[in-house]
Amino acid sequence: MSYNGTVRCSWCYNVGHNKAGCPQRKKYALENPDSYEAKRYFAEQERRKETVKNRVCSYCGGKDHNRRGCKVLKEDRSLIIQRQEKYEKHFADVCNSAGLGPGTLIKIADQYNEDKYCVGLITSMYPSNIDFLFQDTEAVAHYSMRERTFFNARIVSTSGYTEEDRNSWSKPPAFNDHLSVSAGSIQSIIPEAFADTEAISRTHGRKAEILSKSTRKVPEKFNDSVPEQVLKRFAIKVEKNADKWDKQRVRLLDSVWDKIRPEEHREAKQKRKEENNNEY
Repeated sequence: MSYNGTVRCSWCYNVGHNKAGCPQRKKYALENPDSYEAKRYFAEQERRKETVKNRVCSYCGGKDHNRRGCKVLKEDRSLIIQRQEKYEKHFADVCNSAGLGPGTLIKIADQYNEDKYCVGLITSMYPSNIDFLFQDTEAVAHYSMRERTFFNARIVSTSGYTEEDRNSWSKPPAFNDHLSVSAGSIQSIIPEAFADTEAISRTHGRKAEILSKSTRKVPEKFNDSVPEQVLKRFAIKVEKNADKWDKQRVRLLDSVWDKIRPEEHREAKQKRKEENNNEY
């Protein structure tokens, strides 16, 4: 490969392929089977066939292919895209019905004292943080999910904060400050968008209330692609240094498949139930 990233063949010196895939080298080997280069070429092909034969996919565990050529992975990705698109439409519908979105005047209580609160004007969405896992998993109550920002807002007023609060190390919100409107704070406004709103309520103190509804509509599709955190959750996208466990397909027993592969998910649950019964 050259310094600018272009592949150049060391046999024919053309660009776009290397020596192993060179069509001119292949032609030479077929026309001169007794030559030294032909013997090298055919030996390489045999080794390649053996490697492919023993190859195991790190995603589905199947043989004769890798992740790049895995049909199961490609199908899962397609179904995940469809699920995300469906959720985005649902999320938009419930937000628009509630009047929640850019232009909404929203009141958010202090995490530790509901007598203290701020009022913010929602200015924009944070679309890449909004995904169907909020509805398809009960992990929504986990801190990392309930604190995820759904909307950005600008503070227009505050109430209940004293001079003592303003002199403390933890400064209270002030006019024109940025305000993150998190999943946990709006779950009571749009409960239909979440799987377990009660769990969030038990663990999250920043409650939100709409003071003035937005007249602007949340679009039915607001992400150009599936958010990265979803692809990582399903092991569709993995880090370069990921171990084999991180690369494996999520078990069909996992609830994340319930709305993506419902029949296979139910079958997996039934099989596990039967196995457990047989153990006793």
